Amino acid sequence: MENLFAVKEIEKKDIQHIVQYWSTISTSHLESMGIKREELYIYANLGEYIEKQISLPYEQKSALFMIGLIDGKPYGHCYVNSIKFREEAHMHLHIWNSDRRQKGLGSQMVKRSIPYFFKNLEIKNLISEPYYLNSAPNKTLVKLGFQFEKCYVSKPSGWNFELKVHRWKLTKPVFKEKFM
Repeated sequence: MENLFAVKEIEKKDIQHIVQYWSTISTSHLESMGIKREELYIYANLGEYIEKQISLPYEQKSALFMIGLIDGKPYGHCYVNSIKFREEAHMHLHIWNSDRRQKGLGSQMVKRSIPYFFKNLEIKNLISEPYYLNSAPNKTLVKLGFQFEKCYVSKPSGWNFELKVHRWKLTKPVFKEKFM
């Protein structure tokens, strides 16, 4: 029997899954993403932050979360932050359970989330900057039509350590060609 993949915009009932993911994540998985465990204090108010984002119109959101579903059951989230409405947003992907990683589920979720981000945020560019040693997202981005821009040292967020990232960009013309 074939699995049915889908995404949906996050609802209040989904917030608990993301909060649980960040509160139970292994140190080794954090390190694979370039994140310091001691910096995770920023997630103390994560649920409140997401709930606020849900209530805002697209023009005012600083983050937009999509929930990945297999046969109607949630398995991860894909989101954008650093949103500049009608310009660009930065995309991230998280598969919650380690036994589901590196099985193509991330690709399925990103593939279905991208059209949603372009349409609702009216962006021209979608950016992703995974840790250069994290091969899974780098391979996924190539498959989905993202163009490699550069490799450089950065501290992408307050919870990352300084690390080398690959910067990938999906432009609106390439999005239209690949996804429409």
